[in-house]
Amino acid sequence: MTYTREALEAKLDALTNTAESIQGLSRWILFNSKSIDDIVEVWQTKFTTAPTDAQLLYLYVANDVIQNGKRDHPEVLLAFGKPLPKVVAQLCKDGNKRMQGRVERIVDIWFERRMYDKRFCDHLRSMAGIEVKTSSAEPKAATSSAKSSSGPAMSDTDKKLLGLPIVAAMRDVTAAETERASSAAKVETIDYDTVISSGSAPAINTARAMLEAYERQLLTVLEGHQVVVAQAQQVLDSHASAAADLAIQVDGVRDLIARLSGTQ
Repeated sequence: MTYTREALEAKLDALTNTAESIQGLSRWILFNSKSIDDIVEVWQTKFTTAPTDAQLLYLYVANDVIQNGKRDHPEVLLAFGKPLPKVVAQLCKDGNKRMQGRVERIVDIWFERRMYDKRFCDHLRSMAGIEVKTSSAEPKAATSSAKSSSGPAMSDTDKKLLGLPIVAAMRDVTAAETERASSAAKVETIDYDTVISSGSAPAINTARAMLEAYERQLLTVLEGHQVVVAQAQQVLDSHASAAADLAIQVDGVRDLIARLSGTQ
């Protein structure tokens, strides 16, 4: 579909928290990357007036565009980079810990995959109210005393695996599920028929408050699982792309081997 501001606005309005929806809009943006400056302007305008959960989805779209556009469309990194400080500041206003956690994971990915340099990533963390940790610097060699006290040093592969956003997302789900299970045990002890038939306002209000709190926890766990699914899909897509590239290289090598063998 040819780019128009109206088409982009409609797609942003229809965006859902699924890998298919996020990646579909990302591909559409990259396909229309010649209009990236206007696209980012519309994206930022919509972000400014959107509710917090929608803002997070918009950031997920930008993240997907940035990661997938680096090689063939480096201009998208520059275009999205301009509003990102204001965007993360608005998303994390009032010290929203949940949003700060989401932003921190995305910024960590950008730094680790060299989408943006350390100075810019630290600036984004600062704008989001996130502590700029020394761990965002280049890894330092471990001292002998540190190795002896902490056991065998992790391999580079282990460090990369632990740094994957899907691992952090799974940890979040586990923590949220533990809290939900604790609340579920309390909620299940309430005899709702008795509370309702009693007509006692204090008892009814207490029961309702407990259920509303439990509902919020359920939604947090649900969102966590959706994030894990989206991150897993990104991992699968990344490996599928790498496998396709390697298959082409294998074919090329085999062709050269065949040509060389034919000269003997």
